[in-house]
Amino acid sequence: MRVAAALLLVFLLPVSARATEGQSSLVLGLNIERSSEQRIAILLDTARTLRQRLQAQGIHDATVVAIGEDRILVRLPASAALNRLIPVLTRPSMLSIRLVDPAGDLIHALQGQVPAGDELLWQAGDDGLDTLPFLVQRETLIPGNAIENATAGFDHVVGLAPVVTVTLDMDSANRLADIARVHPSGTFAIVRDGKVLATGAITSPITNGMFEISGGYSNDSAETLALILNAASAGPLIVVKEEPASSP
Repeated sequence: MRVAAALLLVFLLPVSARATEGQSSLVLGLNIERSSEQRIAILLDTARTLRQRLQAQGIHDATVVAIGEDRILVRLPASAALNRLIPVLTRPSMLSIRLVDPAGDLIHALQGQVPAGDELLWQAGDDGLDTLPFLVQRETLIPGNAIENATAGFDHVVGLAPVVTVTLDMDSANRLADIARVHPSGTFAIVRDGKVLATGAITSPITNGMFEISGGYSNDSAETLALILNAASAGPLIVVKEEPASSP
């Protein structure tokens, strides 16, 4: 990910947390233990997620700006109910690793016949539109907060194809090893807020708590996926400052 330009924006943009006339404002804090560059990248991705949540609420004229390494300023129009939107904005993103149902019938699922214990989920394209369906088991195999680190790199065999290497905590690493033994040719899906971010094939025993996600990634898209996975270990957004709309 190209973070250099974003760094200038984050640190040099003159932003006041005080609400202007007719607006309400909110300053949210994000607590995450990562490198400075990773924190900023995660903060920018979180700001993008907040914009999407506001747009889903019908609010298209809000301002969402990352400040420093751990703050996000949200300015809302007077018509927006600040108290109603705070739970929407501070809701943690739900990220999990699940199995794609190997026996599921995707055609029947697209016709509304989804097996019990499964969900029909979609992976979005670069334009944000749903493009690729998956029949995914509802059971969470690995929670997002079990991801200790995710890094973008290159295939360890050929060294040319971009991949994302994920490291899990010890308990989840052992669980993933058991899953790989039971499903030696299975496919897992990484799901965030009901959308499939990526899928990966289990091609060999997993014994060290590390696995690679590969398949058609560019350098930028691999780095973007890595920062999203790293953000899964971030704590929830907290309200640092809240200012209702000022009167004329």
